Amino acid sequence: MPDFTVLDTPHDITKENTAQLTLFKTRATELWDCWQESGLTPLNSQAVSTEPNRRITGDSMQINRHAVKAVFLDYRVFESQDEDTHFFKIINIVKRYWRDDPIAMNIFEQIKTQWQNAGFMSGFSQLATDELIRLVFNTRYFHSGDSQQRQDLDELLIRMDENLMMDFLVNAVYDRIRVIKMLNTFLDVFSADNRRIQLPNNWLAQTERDLEASRQRELQEQDRIRKEEEYAQRVEVQEEFNRTNSFDESMISSVRGLFFGQGASPESIALEINALSVADARGIVNNIRREAYERLDEEFRLF
Repeated sequence: MPDFTVLDTPHDITKENTAQLTLFKTRATELWDCWQESGLTPLNSQAVSTEPNRRITGDSMQINRHAVKAVFLDYRVFESQDEDTHFFKIINIVKRYWRDDPIAMNIFEQIKTQWQNAGFMSGFSQLATDELIRLVFNTRYFHSGDSQQRQDLDELLIRMDENLMMDFLVNAVYDRIRVIKMLNTFLDVFSADNRRIQLPNNWLAQTERDLEASRQRELQEQDRIRKEEEYAQRVEVQEEFNRTNSFDESMISSVRGLFFGQGASPESIALEINALSVADARGIVNNIRREAYERLDEEFRLF
């Protein structure tokens, strides 16, 4: 059994989008090579402590700043919205042309979620991963940053050790590099002359199982709602029967005549019989209909 399933698209891919996907592949390969050559090792977990002044510190990876800058430089073209290879631009292109395959679309959503959940800043800072990356990139590496950004960074470093901040940043970027590598694997077979992608069979199988489980849960929920509605209807019918069953036979006979003889609605019956409200007229009609349906052994629905 092959490791991947190749998927064609019935849609024509524009030259511009083909060029973007091709450029993404080149840059993604360069980024992964850069990461491997950097010697950086991401942390699986981080030992963090809080000082008496509430400042957060932890054991640092003691990262090589020059290696980090090289990785950040290659990674930045997937983070910057001005770039053709911005991650969300690329994933949206892929989704656009392979939108007809629900399992593939679910996998694309999975890797989008992995991108968004990168890093483990949650619980340690009010900054989200995207904000941390933009803040440090704009003030330390690729721009001087505006005064507000520099102030935000200063305030962050009051609350958090700088080495720990860099650990968090490198780990977040590494998580996203892995997502980029996965998307690049999907596009491995893609070219201007071969407009196809490949998806891992284990992902396809698991996603199909997950979707089937989701469909079953939805069906169970629909069945639960249906049973609740049927129960509520039975209660309503019984309450209506109890309320209107006490009317004398002459009143019921008059309603029966108007309903079957003239096809009158409960509203019309209430207008015709002054002593009867619309609600009571509807109740008597439903009682009459219920008795008729029971004789015919057919399902009864409220009027």
